[in-house]
Amino acid sequence: MNEVDEEPDFQITEGTDTAQPDPAEQPEEGQSGGEGQQPSSEVPPGTDDQEPVDEAQPSTEDLTLPRGAKIIPRENFDKEIQGFCTAGIHVTDGQDNGFLTAGHCKTDDVWVDEDRREIGKTQRLGDGDTDWSFVETDRGPGPKDRFSGVGLPYVGREVCKSGAKTGEQRCGKITKTDETIPYDDGTSVRDLIVTDIESHGGDSGGPLYDKNHPEIAIGTLSGGNGDMKAANEPYLSYYVPAIDVMVKEGFTLPRAPETGP
Repeated sequence: MNEVDEEPDFQITEGTDTAQPDPAEQPEEGQSGGEGQQPSSEVPPGTDDQEPVDEAQPSTEDLTLPRGAKIIPRENFDKEIQGFCTAGIHVTDGQDNGFLTAGHCKTDDVWVDEDRREIGKTQRLGDGDTDWSFVETDRGPGPKDRFSGVGLPYVGREVCKSGAKTGEQRCGKITKTDETIPYDDGTSVRDLIVTDIESHGGDSGGPLYDKNHPEIAIGTLSGGNGDMKAANEPYLSYYVPAIDVMVKEGFTLPRAPETGP
C-alpha cells in the first residue's frame, strides 16, 4: 500500500458489496515520519509469553469479547503452558462472525479466555508471507469496542493499539508502510505498517486504530522489538493492514445490533 494524503477511510460493513467512503473521517495530511531503525530480525510477540494464567472452572456463559482481550489455546492449560495472544478486529465473512488475530497465533485446539470459557476456533489462515488468521466466535464486541470503519495507513497518522500484555491506549505514529520484516524464526511478512508504539509478547493479533477516531480500525499486530530492543533503540511494532485483509479476503465489519424503538 502506498502512503496516503487525501483519501477517505471506509465503511466496510456487513451487507455491502464495496467499500464506501466515510465522510465523517478524513485523514490528516501525511507527515514525513522518521525512518527509525529497521531491524534485520525481530521476534513476533506470539504465544511464547510467560505471564501466569489463573485456573478457573469452564463456563458456557455468553460473553462479549472486548477490544484487546486475551485469548489462550485451551491446550496450554492442559500442558501448563502460559502463552497467549490478543483478539483483534471483529469481522464477518458473510456466514460466520469472528475476529482477526495474528497468523502466527495459531492452534489446532479451541481458544479460551482466562476462565477457560470457550471463545472459538481458527477457521482461516493467511498465506505464508502474510500474518493474519480468522477465529470464528459467537462472542461479539462490547458497545465501546465495535469498529465502524476501516482506515488507510499513511505516514504520520496518529494511532493507538490494544494488547493483552501492554493494555489499552499505547499510542504513537505510523512511520512507514509497505515494509517487509524478517523475523528470527526465518519467516518474513510483507506489506506491513511500521509504528513507533511499544508492544510485547502476548500483544500479537491486537488491533491498531486511529487515535482521534478509535472506531476506525487500521491493522492487526504482527510483531515488534519490545522484548529485545536495546536501551537506546526506539520501539517498533508492525501491523498487517486491515484494509488489505478485508478487501482481498471478503471480510466486512458486522453490523451493530439494533436497539429498541
